[in-house]
Parts: sequence; C-alpha cells; structure tokens
Amino acid sequence: MKSLRAWTVGFFVLFLAACGSDVETEAEPEETAVAVEEVIQGDIVGENRFIGQVQAGGQQVVMPKVAGEVVEVLVEKGDQVEEGDVLARLDDRDLRLQLEADEAQLEQARSGLRRAENGKTQAEANVSQAQSQLRQAEQGLKDANKAKNDQEHALEEQIAETERMVDQLRESLEEGGATEEQVEQAEQLLQGLLASQSGGNAQMSAEQSIASIEASVDQAETGVDMARSSVTEADLAVDEAKRMVEQAEQAVERSQERLDDAIIRATADGEVLAVEASEGDIVSPQAPFAQLISLDSVIVTLNVTADQLSYFSLEQELEVEISSVSDMQTGEVTFIAPSVNDSRLFPIEIELTNTEADIRQGMVASVFVEEVLVEDEQIVPTEAILESQGRAFVFVVEEGTAREVEVEVIRFDSEQSAISGEIEVGDQVVVKGQHLIDDGDFVRIVEEV
Repeated sequence: MKSLRAWTVGFFVLFLAACGSDVETEAEPEETAVAVEEVIQGDIVGENRFIGQVQAGGQQVVMPKVAGEVVEVLVEKGDQVEEGDVLARLDDRDLRLQLEADEAQLEQARSGLRRAENGKTQAEANVSQAQSQLRQAEQGLKDANKAKNDQEHALEEQIAETERMVDQLRESLEEGGATEEQVEQAEQLLQGLLASQSGGNAQMSAEQSIASIEASVDQAETGVDMARSSVTEADLAVDEAKRMVEQAEQAVERSQERLDDAIIRATADGEVLAVEASEGDIVSPQAPFAQLISLDSVIVTLNVTADQLSYFSLEQELEVEISSVSDMQTGEVTFIAPSVNDSRLFPIEIELTNTEADIRQGMVASVFVEEVLVEDEQIVPTEAILESQGRAFVFVVEEGTAREVEVEVIRFDSEQSAISGEIEVGDQVVVKGQHLIDDGDFVRIVEEV
C-alpha cells in the first residue's frame, strides 16, 4: 500500500516536469489520521463470579414467658409483623390479683416508712430539747458556783475588815478611848463571821443548792444520751422500713412483668412462618408459640474452594445480583467457614439489606469479586498492541511522527493490557489507524478515524 502511494506521487512529479511547467512544486508530506490514548500506570483487575442462594436473614422462635391459657390469637401464618406487635394474649386474671396484693403490701410498707421517719424526726427533736435542758442546767450550775464564790469572797473581806476593827478597838481600849463592851461586841461579830465561813447555815444552803443543780446537770446529760439512743433506734427503724419498701417494690415489679408476659409479642420484624397454638390451648415457656422469619436482611450463601478463599475477607463489600430483582445489591461478608462442609467446600455468608422486602428466600444470587491480575504496571488499550513475526509493538506519536516501540506484554486482557519496554507513562499510543502506518510516518491526531 505504501509503495503504491510513493510510486503514484513520483509519477505525478515526472508528469509535471514533462509538461515543462515553470512552477516548482514541493510535495506535502502525507499524514495519516490516527486516534491515541495515553499510557497509564495502574492495575488490571479481573472479576470472578460466584453463584449462591438467598437464605432468610434470621429465623426467630417466639417462646411464651409464662404458662397459661390462650384467650386470643391475633396473627396467622404469612402475616407481616414488627418487633413488639401483639401476637396473642393469655388468661391473666390470677396475675392481676397477685399484682393488686403486692401493690397493697407496698402501700403498707410505705406507710411504715412514713411512721419510722416521723419517729426519727421526733427523736431528733427530743435530742434538741434534752440538749437545751442540759445547757440550762449547766448555766444554772455555773451561776450558783459564781454566787457562792462571790459570797465567800465578800465574807472574807468582811472578816478582814472586822479583824482590823477589833485590833483598833483593843488599842483604843488600852489607851482608854474604847470600852470593854465595844471590844466584846466587835469580837462577837468576828466570831460569828468566822463561824459562817467554817460552815454556817448560809454556807450549807449554798452547797446544797449547788449539789441540787449538779444533780440536774447529770439528769440532763442522761436525758441527752437517752434521746441520742432513741435517734439511733429510729435510724435502724427507718433503714428496716426502707428495706421493706424496696422488697415490696421488687415484688410489684415482678408481678407487673409477669402480667406483661401474659401478652405474647413479636421478638423481631418479619413474617409469621408458623403459629403453634390456638385459643383455648395451654402454652408454657418450654414450647414455642410461633416462628418468625426476618426479611429486613437476607443472607447469600456460597461454597468456594480452598484456592478461592483468598478472594474473601470479613466485612468485605461485594456486588450481588439477585435473579428477579433489577437493581444490583451491595452485601457484606459476615462469615467465612474455618473448615469445609460435607461437599469439601468452604461456606461463605454475605448479608444484604432488604428494606423493600423484594428479595425472597431461595432466589439465585450472583456474587462478583474483583481480583487484581496485574499490579502497578504500564497499562495501554489492548487494541494499541500489534504483533508481527513473533514480536509485539506499539506506535508512539512524537511531534507528529509515529515511532514504533517494541514492548513485552505482561498480560493481555480484553480491554486493557500490561506492557513493559522503552515507553513512559503519559506517552501517546495509537489505538485507531495503527494498521495504516509504519515507523516514521507522519500522523495527524484526531478524535475519530
């Protein structure tokens, strides 16, 4: 093809010369239109497809919490329920009577607690009163002792004054100024004062008064001790009353729970798979009342070989295609079996959300897992690679010229391939028109050829 184009151009030049043209004509270089793409650095990722089956996300067995006769069944097989919905009711008359009895016992306990708290308040008031009486008695004793001391001090001063007076009278008697009678009167007064100091009636009365007041103080101290003891006993009574109230509250709580348990409720969102009892039947916590199947999430189960286990990891997100469901789903690997099953394969479980409830148990699922085939190599479109005489090459466009570069193909893929050779990331390789050019040809880059 190229030889024919060259011969045609030469013939045309000779023809012009033969015609004797005076105009010198220079042939324009022929350019071939090509499309290019840049060389990139990256990976080639393949996709593996595994076939699995959809299983229910979880099956719940609803067990009665108390034994009793079924008086009402509110669901049947196939019904959709939400967690907490009432499935059935049991005869609860005895449970209600027990709750009423426990509530009455609780009220009695609370009344006892109020009485104990009132008793403690009164005991604390008695302590305050006894302490007040003690302070009054102590103050009376202090005042009496002060009065006694003041009286003794005054008597001592009076005795000293009288003694000085007696001495003066005696001196005056000797001088003839005082009479014997005056001296005797003064001496009698002194003797009376000394008698009072050593144990007269007034002294005895004061001591008796102080002794009486001291007895009152002792009695007041005893009263304070007794009042404090009463507070301690009241504290113990309050603690015991609180314990009785707490026990009664727990009994009411248990009775209320048993009454609530007479209503059988759904333990999860889902579909009723079976109802095992009807009205009039006796149920117990040892036998299931109903079975629910959860549709909020479903499980896709796969079986893989030991060589394929490396494709999966826990919490890995994978794309899943479900038959009869248009949209592609995203699932998460939740289980990888540590050992093989009876088929000598490893079970894998992938959980899918099922908010629309359009994924049903038994549907076929295709799970797609990416695999890195080539990592961190130079990547070009596969169509850019040409082969001739057992070698592979690409055309790199440099300044409008196609340069043939021999490459080693690391991996062929349908759309992209990994290569190595004298080529750089960012080089432009010809992907269209490459079959129309040779090394060194002029080319023109266009979007489409």
